[in-house]
Amino acid sequence: MAATMRDVALLAGVSAKTVSNVVNAHPHVSESTRKKVLQAIEKLDYELNVTARNLRKGRTGLIGLALPELKLPYFAELADSVIVEAEKVGLRVLIEQTNADRDREIDVLHGQRRFMTDGLIFSPLALGMDDIHLFKVDFPLVLLGERVFGSTNDHITMSNVEAAKAATRRLIESGRRRIAVVGAHPGEVVGSAALREQGYRTALTEAGIPVDENLVRTTVLWHRSTGAEATDELIDSGEPFD
Repeated sequence: MAATMRDVALLAGVSAKTVSNVVNAHPHVSESTRKKVLQAIEKLDYELNVTARNLRKGRTGLIGLALPELKLPYFAELADSVIVEAEKVGLRVLIEQTNADRDREIDVLHGQRRFMTDGLIFSPLALGMDDIHLFKVDFPLVLLGERVFGSTNDHITMSNVEAAKAATRRLIESGRRRIAVVGAHPGEVVGSAALREQGYRTALTEAGIPVDENLVRTTVLWHRSTGAEATDELIDSGEPFD
């Protein structure tokens, strides 16, 4: 049977409260007492119940990371980076794959599993601006991406319009006039695809180049295969582009 805190206290000749103070690095413990407790812990091979301790402190030492799909290279690399950085500050990462399913994304925000973590990094895809009220939560939340703007949560995104505009302008300045964009999502108003297409169109318009809709190619979530298929379709279409 595993040793308990009471067993450690009996062997060290102290109270269970003193053992708790030692294992929780409480400053008001004499060095001699601390030494006796640590020796008893080592002799009994006592293992601290970290889960119970964290619950008492109101924290778990875990953070959640909710992503649409780990098969996408972008999200796989993102998860790796979050795990590496979390470990540097003593945190572990619990990953939730939502598959861009609305019910799963709502559950990430308001389901029972939320209590397993101290906070959440969340990249929503099914939820959008009409669901902004769902993002009013009582725990630390960091939003990623371009689906929801205007919430009171911390939000990390990129300048999609400006980036696509700059990339298109660079091609124009190099003498290109037939410039294609691959990865458009027709009907999308808010999202990285819509914002990047906006930057593309703006750059062409500012340069006085009409947009050829045949060069605006759609695709679904950007897997290597779907991106390659969209590019191949453009090439096979016979549409000239630079």
